[in-house]
Amino acid sequence: MKVRSRIILSLLIAIIVFGVYVVFFGLSFGGKSFEPLRALNLGTDLEGGASIVFKLTPEEDENGEEIERDAAEVTASIEQIISVMQERLEVKRLWLSAITRQGEDGIRVDIPLNDTSPMQDATQIAEFLEQTADLTMEDVDGNVLMERSDIDSLEAIEGTLGEYIMYIITTEESKGKLEAETTEILEKGSSDRYLIINLDGEEIAKIYVTQVITNGICGFNSDYTEYEATNLADLVNSGKLSAEIKTAEESDTGAVLGASAKRLFLVASAAAVILFVLLLAVFYRWPGILGGVSVLFYVAASLFSVSLMRVQMMAWSIAALLFGLVFTSLSLMHIYEKCKEEFGKGKNLRAAFKSGYSAANKIISEIFVVCFLLFVILIMSNVAAIKSFSYCLGIGIVLSYLTTMVINRLFLRLLLDIESARTGVYFPANTGKGDKQ
Repeated sequence: MKVRSRIILSLLIAIIVFGVYVVFFGLSFGGKSFEPLRALNLGTDLEGGASIVFKLTPEEDENGEEIERDAAEVTASIEQIISVMQERLEVKRLWLSAITRQGEDGIRVDIPLNDTSPMQDATQIAEFLEQTADLTMEDVDGNVLMERSDIDSLEAIEGTLGEYIMYIITTEESKGKLEAETTEILEKGSSDRYLIINLDGEEIAKIYVTQVITNGICGFNSDYTEYEATNLADLVNSGKLSAEIKTAEESDTGAVLGASAKRLFLVASAAAVILFVLLLAVFYRWPGILGGVSVLFYVAASLFSVSLMRVQMMAWSIAALLFGLVFTSLSLMHIYEKCKEEFGKGKNLRAAFKSGYSAANKIISEIFVVCFLLFVILIMSNVAAIKSFSYCLGIGIVLSYLTTMVINRLFLRLLLDIESARTGVYFPANTGKGDKQ
């Protein structure tokens, strides 16, 4: 029994220590790497980012005078544009961007950026977002053969020589249309056998038609780099804007709280973890050492969870995780104090720990329920900072309860199986009356 418990406890500790190492330092295997901390999305208050304002392009009549738009039409256009912009930013893995309407005909986009972001400045992002992405096919005479609604997707495929081939795939309903159009093109002279591919009215490719296209797929070679090819595919596949827009303002924003604030949060967090681990080890002997391992589990699991869930880490978000750390550490101290108190009443070790856990569980569960209800209330908010705080609060309290009531309790059961008689492993000699029944 002792040997089995010792092996299980050693394996659990080794797994947790390895997990902590992977979360903080990453893991590489072959040409791939797993680095959870690089996936952390810091908010603009800690990391900085880009801020862009777009305006609907005014419509003009034949005399060049601006046409007044119906308010309902403007609203519908802006809502559709915001939806397409969200899709484009999600494709680029900029999940935590905030897109809001500004004024009657404006759209504001705030994007947190870091070293791992696929786009790094406001100008680059603005150029990507403001394109209408109206992909069309024409003949040499300028007649539109296939509109954007006829095209299902645009795919970028790397060729054998490293070049990128762009494949236009039509919808099922438009396969017959493309077949008919290419049949008609082939009936013309050889100088007219071209499909002109336009993006927002500008030619990007010319395809020489050699046969009737029956499968709804036509491709063209390009001299695009990988970034340019995937950028074009992402742009088209995210959808066409219902109206033209132009960039009115753009700026790269630094961290609102400054770089020193980020360092302060990191130092304070590291110091808090070290302090609690040392306090547990000094005051509660072997249970305290295992409690320290439990605290490390909480830290690694919470950081991995927020990176996996793509939660935007703002200053208040870090505060919520730190609250979870404090809650975990104080809960462990409260549990050990209750166990020591029960042992002092003359109970044996197993009975003392069982009674101590039961006594501590009541107040810990009550605090957990209150915090969870607060999380449920705050999660309904549409304010980015509040939602970010609430997500981290939920992650923190759930992992805290799991750490104290499951992980650490399992550690203590295994420790009691290994050392069930030596009370000095758990408490000072003068704690209670001994290991009595």
